[in-house]
Amino acid sequence: MSNASETPQTVVTPVRGGIVCPRCKGNDWGTAKVRKHPGRVMRVRTCRGCFLRVRTRETIEAVISGPDR
Repeated sequence: MSNASETPQTVVTPVRGGIVCPRCKGNDWGTAKVRKHPGRVMRVRTCRGCFLRVRTRETIEAVISGPDR
């Protein structure tokens, strides 16, 4: 059963150039805040067209690094 007081979550559509703003359909973003956790990066992005704030969770699947010095 769903609770009627819950706010619906907006789905952000990914495209080749990044993610699309659900409000103005633009894909020009600025990064307001970055939090790093092991294997994950969480960002708060602000749309430069309509100033909508969106939280993204990015999973780090592999890290490619050079040899130890």
